[in-house]
Amino acid sequence: MKIRAIVALLPLVCLAGVKGAGAAADTANSGSTAGLEEIIVTAEKHTEDVQSTPMAVTVLDPGALANKGVTDLLKLNNAVPGLAVDSQLNESVVFLRGIGPEINFPQNGSAIPFLMDGADVQREALATGLFDVAQIEVLRGPQGTLYGRDAIGGVINIESNHPTEEFGGAAEVEAGDYSLIRTAAMLNLPITKDFAVRGAFQTVSRDGYLSNNAGQLSAQGGRIEALYKPAEQFDLLIVAAIGHQGGLPTSFIPKNCGVPLPSTPQGPLGEATNCGSTPHDDGLIDSNHPWNTTTPTAGTFVRENNWSVAARANYRFDDGVTLTFVPSAADATNDQDFYNGNATVIDEHIEAREHAEELRLANSPAGGAGALQWIAGLYNFGQTGPFTGAIHPATAQSGDYPELPPGSRFFPPFPGAYVSSLEPDIVLKSYAAFGQLTYSILDTLRATGGLRYSEDKESGATGSGPVGGPIFPPSLRLTYHNQSADRVDWKVGVEADVTKTSLLYANVQTGYLQGGFSLQGNFSPETLLAFSVGSKNRLLENRLELNAEAFYYDYKDYQLAFTNSVSGQQSIYNAPLVHIYGADFTAQYKLSSADKIDATLALLHTEIINFVTPQPTTADMANTAVYVPAGVSLAGYKLLESPEISASIGYEHDWFLAAGGVIAARVDDHHESSHYGDIFDSQSSYSPTFDKTNVTLNYTSATDRWHAGVYVLNIQDAASFTQGGALVGANILAPRTFGAKIGVKF
Repeated sequence: MKIRAIVALLPLVCLAGVKGAGAAADTANSGSTAGLEEIIVTAEKHTEDVQSTPMAVTVLDPGALANKGVTDLLKLNNAVPGLAVDSQLNESVVFLRGIGPEINFPQNGSAIPFLMDGADVQREALATGLFDVAQIEVLRGPQGTLYGRDAIGGVINIESNHPTEEFGGAAEVEAGDYSLIRTAAMLNLPITKDFAVRGAFQTVSRDGYLSNNAGQLSAQGGRIEALYKPAEQFDLLIVAAIGHQGGLPTSFIPKNCGVPLPSTPQGPLGEATNCGSTPHDDGLIDSNHPWNTTTPTAGTFVRENNWSVAARANYRFDDGVTLTFVPSAADATNDQDFYNGNATVIDEHIEAREHAEELRLANSPAGGAGALQWIAGLYNFGQTGPFTGAIHPATAQSGDYPELPPGSRFFPPFPGAYVSSLEPDIVLKSYAAFGQLTYSILDTLRATGGLRYSEDKESGATGSGPVGGPIFPPSLRLTYHNQSADRVDWKVGVEADVTKTSLLYANVQTGYLQGGFSLQGNFSPETLLAFSVGSKNRLLENRLELNAEAFYYDYKDYQLAFTNSVSGQQSIYNAPLVHIYGADFTAQYKLSSADKIDATLALLHTEIINFVTPQPTTADMANTAVYVPAGVSLAGYKLLESPEISASIGYEHDWFLAAGGVIAARVDDHHESSHYGDIFDSQSSYSPTFDKTNVTLNYTSATDRWHAGVYVLNIQDAASFTQGGALVGANILAPRTFGAKIGVKF
């Protein structure tokens, strides 16, 4: 009810901003030395000021990334309202406004796709962190018309630094606790006046945050870019990247120590294993240091390799129309053995080979009444690759994942397995045609309409070995799946320039997430009808920015995941109806040329309206005790990773030294209300309310030739948890960390 009331106040907030904008419009001066800078984005696949873009967008440039200590996706949690980045199977998994993947498997849609330089990018490619980045754009809310089937929750666009006409380079070294060593370097080489190349790499090595060293990381990534621009009408960018991640997989923190669990038809569920005799708060082994665990890591490993190649070609016609072609290809392989709890280990092998091509035409009108801006395009996507997994006692662990024998679909069996699953041939295909146009009814009033036709096909096979039997026995039989669907998505929007520095907008649009198959069979596509209304304002001579957006989402066939007590594996089912609503507020105020305050507030309500468990759900993937029986209504339960309130506030100050250097300091705090990491509100997945405060201090020399910085993140050493299992426990995010860095430019 509190969220409903606050969302209802959004129109008043918008009008208040508009009224203030009107009072300040005559004196607004975007060139003021104390004013906020203009930020250009490509959220709608053309360049425009972010304050003129009729959607909620958060933008982080290199300065913001450095000041906020963001070197990987997990550190974006404090920087974007409504964003939660988890680590699942040693990969970053993103939730926006409560929407995200409940199972991080290759045949399932992501809901929040990543794009690098306009091309699809695999999540595995981001495991090496963020380096040589020009800008990150987080589009909050569905983007089905322009971005397609997997953009039902939003999009993250990452734009790298491209080759330039000037020779130059940079290098940086960072060291911190947990034996952190990070190195990064860049070299830009202009070959001719029309052709330049740029290379960059980053390495990261650190111990795990848990007492058993789980999550220990050794990652290396590199990227080389070539830019050819023989004329103003044409440019061609080619980007090739490679990455590797090794170390130890993350492991669960037991959270059922000393916590009574419900009884089942098989008897009461006991507390988690390896709890010891220490008193427990919040179900933890050691509430004074939640990162303590007795989970073993012997024999576990993670080994991930990926490469990608992409290009972006633009040809500009004389009439202002631009033809753009963006092809890409990528390959990723992930092998890991990780401890699952209850003395069991999961072996997994995942491969994903994909390609994508997008061809589009767009114009750039002069603007004013009668102007028509449009974009139209074609899209093609394909992905293949197997997924195999096995759960078995730790004492029967193979030590490495065996290779498939030539000509065979099955691994050599070894005894003692609880359950094994095999999906040897997963094939995804997607085709789409899309278009969107914006017509200027008046100089200050515009209407937008968009359509996208998509056709998706998915085929493959699944098989599961018997509980307690050998892994992939010869008697294992495969079930073959073929699923196809077509879909038309649309968008209707209106926007009005109330003043030169104030925008009001409203959008109604649809979206969907592809269907697929899991061990229980096919699941349907997830569909969405979304409503949003927002306001963007620059006030007080361009020194104050106030933005707000309210949203309401109506989901049909929402894809929910839980563990099946028959197969022992995670499966996906469709919830007939799910509702999500809330509001985002962002503000920044340039107090002076040396001082700035920024703040965000995200209010969120998620609710399962209609869903009855179709089969019994086990407590975890290696325990056949029924935790939630079949026929239980989950109406009224919330989605995972959806805190009702998340907020942040930050303050930055620059000291301009007499010698010409600058010292930049920032302190910020991120607050998040309690929430659960599963849909059953189990104690194991509970994450209590927390605050995390970060402090960074950076120095840049007068010549900008060298810089240095220090930081402390999560000063309170606050524990926050992400997805988990009812008896296994939950993933835990980073504790307090600190470090220092130094870099040079030439």
